[in-house]
Amino acid sequence: MAVAGLATVCCGPVAAQTSTALRVTPSLDLQLGHSRVVDATGARNDDLVLLRPGLRLSKASGLLSGNLEYSLGLEKHSNEFGSEVNHQLSASLLSTLVPNRLTVSGRASYGRRSISAFGTQYVPGSTLQPENTAEVGSLSIAPVLRGPLADVAEYDLRWTGSATNQRRSLVGDSISQQTSLSLRSAGNTLAGWVVQAERSSSDFRASGDTVTERASVSLVLRPDIELELQLRAGTESQEGLNVGRGSRSTTGGDLRWRPGPRTQAQISVDQRVFGRSSRASFDHRFARASFRLSTTEDLLRTGNPTGLDGAQTLYEQFFAQAASEEPDLALREQLVRTRLAQQGLDPNATVGGGFVVNGTSVQRRHDLSWAYNGLRMVMSLQAYAARTSRIDLLGAGEEPVKQRGYTASLSHRLGRDTSLGVQGSRNRTKAQDARPGTDLKSLNVTFTDRLGRWTTLQLTARYSVFNSVLNAYRESAATATLTMRY
Repeated sequence: MAVAGLATVCCGPVAAQTSTALRVTPSLDLQLGHSRVVDATGARNDDLVLLRPGLRLSKASGLLSGNLEYSLGLEKHSNEFGSEVNHQLSASLLSTLVPNRLTVSGRASYGRRSISAFGTQYVPGSTLQPENTAEVGSLSIAPVLRGPLADVAEYDLRWTGSATNQRRSLVGDSISQQTSLSLRSAGNTLAGWVVQAERSSSDFRASGDTVTERASVSLVLRPDIELELQLRAGTESQEGLNVGRGSRSTTGGDLRWRPGPRTQAQISVDQRVFGRSSRASFDHRFARASFRLSTTEDLLRTGNPTGLDGAQTLYEQFFAQAASEEPDLALREQLVRTRLAQQGLDPNATVGGGFVVNGTSVQRRHDLSWAYNGLRMVMSLQAYAARTSRIDLLGAGEEPVKQRGYTASLSHRLGRDTSLGVQGSRNRTKAQDARPGTDLKSLNVTFTDRLGRWTTLQLTARYSVFNSVLNAYRESAATATLTMRY
């Protein structure tokens, strides 16, 4: 009662503030769970008590905008002495220091991640004691300075710094930097030009440094207001990679198509010193659904388990889908989060996969996401396939890591405050010559009931099967979670 009263006093006026105001949302989760695991050693039972206080800050516009979400988990297992403490952090911020001139963006995350793609895998929320996981934090900061240059060109100067750290280990610890300067012809004329120079470096504490330097000149053609084509040529040099020559000439091109506010597509291909890099995506938004298909192949310079671009969260999917329904960013955020909460869906849920990378790599990743928001039913699908290859000097001869998987969910609103949902997922890692593959499948059934303005009860039954030559298991679990958000 004291917690609820304090949250109401502190945050009551926030709801009445404008979209430019800081929105503060404290939360408290209490979870009770029971699981039964069968593996090579036999069957064992475990009871779990979890207390998770959290805080969410959001601001839609102004000098500083974005979201920051933090929670502290206090776990007690019946088959373990003592208790476990874990942290979860997710932040995405943008600061507009000088309008249309200087901005600084930042992203941060912290939480448990898979160390190896070939170790024992777990589904999110599993009551098992994780053996192949570690707390991993990542941070990236990107200031950008842009503006006109003597009315004939526009400049864009940016620096991006990223760091990844694995707690109590050097594996995956990395620091990367990228500095770029581009000059482009002013205005949206039929033909234009772009001159660009870039320097990128990465330092993995477990494997060493790599450096690449690039320079290019591009011809820009705009035959239509909806279409833009770029053709470029240049040169690139590298140090610390085990592929390609020390330097070589490069070629590439971009194609961007935006026929309307609901549809956009782009393709970018370059022949670089390590091979081919490419990015392609197609996005379309329907009245009640959204669809995105993307493929990326490029250098992976940090140990961040999410990879090059990471998968979209459920919140990001439905936020994009609701753009026409609610243009105001702050009101749209409230709308989407309320809908997901009513359906018992985790807004931060993503497709699985990923692992801690311990050297400069080339990653090729394909992602598909689809979301539907009906009057009483919500459906979503996320699928991915990824291939990660070490290309630094210490990674010479290593086989690529190949992963693929999907997550599908369906939730139906039974009444004003109740819903029933089903979620299925599968994540596979292909076997290598020296390491066996893994296959994790899971099915969840969730009942959600809103008990009051601030409180929600969620009952979940889960069955998971993990297949591998080592550490195979089957888990049956049931949890009850009482969530209070103010």
